[in-house]
Amino acid sequence: TVVLEHLYLTSIMITKLRIQLAFIALVFTSILQAQQLFLPLDHDENAFVEMYLSDVNVNSNTSIKPYFYQDVKNVINIDSIDSTVTDTNRLYLLPTSNWAKFLMWSENKLLDEDLVYINQPDLKLRANMLLGLNAGNDTYLKESFWNNTRGYWLSGQIGEKIFFESAFYENQAKLLPYISQYANSNFVVPGQGRFKLFKEGAGADWGFSSGAVGYKPSKFFTAFIGHGKNFLGDGYRSLLLSDNSFNYPYFKLETTVWNIKYVNLWAQLSHIGFQDAADRNWTQKYLAVHYLSWNATKRLNIGFYESVSWLKADKGFDWQYMNPIIFMRPVEWQNGSADNVLLGANVKFKVNNNVSIYGQAVLDDLKFSELKKANGYWGNKYGGQIGVKAYNLFKIYGLSAQAEYNVVRPFTYTHFDSANAHTHMNEPLAHPLGANFQEAIGIVRYKYKRHKFTLKVVWSEIGRDTSSVNHGGNVFYSYNTNRVDINGDEGLTGYGIAQGDLSKLNYLDARYGFMVNPRARLYFEIGLKDRSLSKHYGNDSQNRFIYLGLRTTLNNTYNDHF
Repeated sequence: TVVLEHLYLTSIMITKLRIQLAFIALVFTSILQAQQLFLPLDHDENAFVEMYLSDVNVNSNTSIKPYFYQDVKNVINIDSIDSTVTDTNRLYLLPTSNWAKFLMWSENKLLDEDLVYINQPDLKLRANMLLGLNAGNDTYLKESFWNNTRGYWLSGQIGEKIFFESAFYENQAKLLPYISQYANSNFVVPGQGRFKLFKEGAGADWGFSSGAVGYKPSKFFTAFIGHGKNFLGDGYRSLLLSDNSFNYPYFKLETTVWNIKYVNLWAQLSHIGFQDAADRNWTQKYLAVHYLSWNATKRLNIGFYESVSWLKADKGFDWQYMNPIIFMRPVEWQNGSADNVLLGANVKFKVNNNVSIYGQAVLDDLKFSELKKANGYWGNKYGGQIGVKAYNLFKIYGLSAQAEYNVVRPFTYTHFDSANAHTHMNEPLAHPLGANFQEAIGIVRYKYKRHKFTLKVVWSEIGRDTSSVNHGGNVFYSYNTNRVDINGDEGLTGYGIAQGDLSKLNYLDARYGFMVNPRARLYFEIGLKDRSLSKHYGNDSQNRFIYLGLRTTLNNTYNDHF
């Protein structure tokens, strides 16, 4: 009855959205026009595009996401690919009556076209409903769970140089127990921000909005101002900057010259804390990022990363970090070394047109004298990633596979002031597990016309803290807080991967999707999520969730790490 009630409410909301989108179209027709700013920040959608971008003869920078739509369109005509799965008259109607014309129009809008589409010389605009409706049953708990997401997304172009996009959706959900426990502990739904309880605490209610404007004055520069997420890397995870946490306001400048793409990113982040999530002004901090992606050869891409974050309360906005080409570590040191600096690298090698090897390294801190001793010194904070992607496996178009391994030492990403760790809105900015872990991921994807199949397997080990003792896995602890004393030297040495309360996760996600509308990126999905978590201390847990629903593929959500 609860599911039926929410489906009824959803039908009312969808009707309202149709009216609102029609109004938006009327307003924009008089002032604007359509293309697209970004390709969706969705791993499955990106994997299909990367099948073309990873060609040896393509000079692309696949580690910078979300992809600017115009850059992708220079390599692959996405609209043309979408048109191959459309059928303008499935009902075989002759347009001899207004009724037949209406049915044909309705069919095309539902299955083939944007809900609103404007294509004029000075304005291009497309708008669609955004849906995330699913319901299913956990066979272990013998209990039903559901999600009810309704909203809109629109994107467009004004003239030749200005691009924009906007999205909003509202959610009500009865979360699976392990997701609900995560949300209650961190005061945020994974990647979705704050929430409030409803249905006497049985469900969660939250809203989500994002938007950006892009300006491309020349072939060399593209500037973006927005509220959203960014991702640096070629993997499923990123050890540098990922889309794991909630949206944040940012300004980004991309400079493209020769075989180099250089990214400057400035963002404002928030720290909620873990005492309470009542409405108040959060602790604010700023983040400055430099990332240089260089196609050294046709096959080899090398990326260099550096970032610095600092608390707003300490000194406001530090204009020294506005310099787009400076190496920030010396500046941070001259400022008193109170800020949080990260260094990193990204590498990708195209073995051939269908196989690529990639990797990352992140460096938070390193003391060579202790590294030579191999004694597990706490201050040697670093991590690594290695992975491989293969496309058109067995010469089957659209069949791809990916394997990846990630490992991060204890205390990486942490800071002496816990509010200034590499985090945002109570979640890590890089890998969702934080630190003190190792993880292996395998993914197989197959896309054929309107059909899509994804199989993902995740295995991970992480060392959790025990009895308020800091084992280095919780990036929200100060690295000076209660470090475990392993070798009797006041917590200086003896640290290894996944020490502490060892938690092992086995996670499987199998999904079949049928593309209802290629322009709206709307899929009908049926899937299985199987999860098994074992703890050295504490209770083990298992979930097997079978579900079906409708979903717009606009962004990633990560529920596969806890």
